[in-house]
Amino acid sequence: MKRKFKIVLLLTLVISPTTFINDESVKALTIQEKVSAGKEHSLALKKNGAVWAWGENSDGQLGINNTTDQNIPVQVVGENGIGFLENIIDISAGTDHSIALKDDGTVWIWGANDDGQLGNGTTVDKITPIKVPNLTNVVEISAGWSYTHIVKSDGSVWAWGRGTSGELGIGATIQSLIPIQVVGVGGTGFLGNIVDISTGEQHVLALKNDGTVYSWGMGASGRLGTDATVNSNTPLKVVNETNTGDLLNIQKISAGYNHSMALAQDGSLYVWGNNDIGQLGIGSYNTKNKPYKMISLTNVKEISAGIGFSMAVKVDGTLWSWGGNTEGELGIGNYTDKNNPNQVLNEDGTSFISNVTSISAANLHSLATTTNGSVFSWGDASSGKLGNGINTGLFNKPVKINDFNINDGAIDAGLTIDSGQFKMTDITNTMAFEDYTLGKEEVSLTLKSPFSFSVEDFTGTWSGWKANLKVAGFKNNTQDLIESTLTSNCTNALVYDTDELGVKTGINGPISNEFTCSAGNIPFDTTFPLITAAASVNTAGKHIFEFPKEFLSLSFSNKSKFGNYTGEVMLTLTTGP
Repeated sequence: MKRKFKIVLLLTLVISPTTFINDESVKALTIQEKVSAGKEHSLALKKNGAVWAWGENSDGQLGINNTTDQNIPVQVVGENGIGFLENIIDISAGTDHSIALKDDGTVWIWGANDDGQLGNGTTVDKITPIKVPNLTNVVEISAGWSYTHIVKSDGSVWAWGRGTSGELGIGATIQSLIPIQVVGVGGTGFLGNIVDISTGEQHVLALKNDGTVYSWGMGASGRLGTDATVNSNTPLKVVNETNTGDLLNIQKISAGYNHSMALAQDGSLYVWGNNDIGQLGIGSYNTKNKPYKMISLTNVKEISAGIGFSMAVKVDGTLWSWGGNTEGELGIGNYTDKNNPNQVLNEDGTSFISNVTSISAANLHSLATTTNGSVFSWGDASSGKLGNGINTGLFNKPVKINDFNINDGAIDAGLTIDSGQFKMTDITNTMAFEDYTLGKEEVSLTLKSPFSFSVEDFTGTWSGWKANLKVAGFKNNTQDLIESTLTSNCTNALVYDTDELGVKTGINGPISNEFTCSAGNIPFDTTFPLITAAASVNTAGKHIFEFPKEFLSLSFSNKSKFGNYTGEVMLTLTTGP
């Protein structure tokens, strides 16, 4: 009898039609689980496209069809309170409103609307998500303090809500109840070729496809990075350290309350703006009107600027923080401000948090996720914004939110059983791919983290384990990629037996490579064998399948560097005689 199950990875891979750093690479938008912290509330996006919220809800910013605060995660409902919001690929929490981006390019928004920050032409709050009218093809979103910005697939930027300090970037300091396009430098034309946006309290950062940065809004404390402190209602170029040219080679940006951060392609970090409580992390309290390169922190991959403090994740998965710490928001086990980076503790208070994937620095609290889908929070617990079931108190080290995992639901939809009976348990992580890059003519995908699962409650002998991989249907709006070729690098996976207590008792595998990684190119839309089992799983009970991070790495060449690509990666595991 043949028993088969398959894990189907339907990855909507989006590559903005823009290039970085002398056309060497292209920034990619990928569907990623994440967290986003507002002033007094928090959001989380699960891998299954569902959004969860907790914390203050006086303006409906949780999107749960009421205005009651919540101290544990609650799922955001759908339009008019029917069902749940779904197919979301990005989220952003503002001061007291929230925004979500659907995979169809539409924007959904809810919460406070006193300044028109919901963009629906009114100033009426909404306690359930509404679709922003007449807005399509959106690829980036950011919710600020009573205002909102988005980026469209054509690289244009649109804004609405409060504009008293020029934060809308429309050439005036007015409020707008509907989306209006951000103008170009000096008010000429419109800003274009933007690939990322970040909104602070009253200032905005925008990243262009060539790695340069624009800013506008309030200029106090030098937060615009222009070597000046005046407001601007039109975009300005952020200068370099010596004000002799533009800041270059930037890959990520983050606007805080009154300071700014920019991550360079080489993993170095630039900071500027207010530094009264050490939020720049440069070992002093001196304000900087133009970017200043941090020398104490390198190899950075993620950044987040909050209200008076900052956080950064290094490529090794460690988390670092600095700045104001009166509520424990730095997560370092005390309440002392720090003007240099300190490593964030684990929840036990004796080791350090590791394998961090996403972060969000807010008002007086912080959020982080790890590769296994766990969500951690720390800082001020008022209004329930830590999501740990508590409404008061301070937590100066991370606390895991119990019974909540952003990887939930990522595997079940792809599981099918042809015959036989078994169940999958103990799923850790998902077989998700790391952010990929498109350099010159190549896209690379690698597993984001180790992936494992258990099978149990079956009878008989399972033998002949095999796996097939199919990479299919990758195309953009101008041409198919069928003529492209695929190469792979891979390593072994293992199958373990366990005893009644779940302790590993022996290796039945390994599942080894049948496909030779250096065998050359594989055509698209072709299923090819990848692995076979070295031994059979021949006893009933529970067995653990472990796929290391290095298990699979894919790359393919392409004929066009521009466009929005979509495709499917399907991994099928089969056992039978």
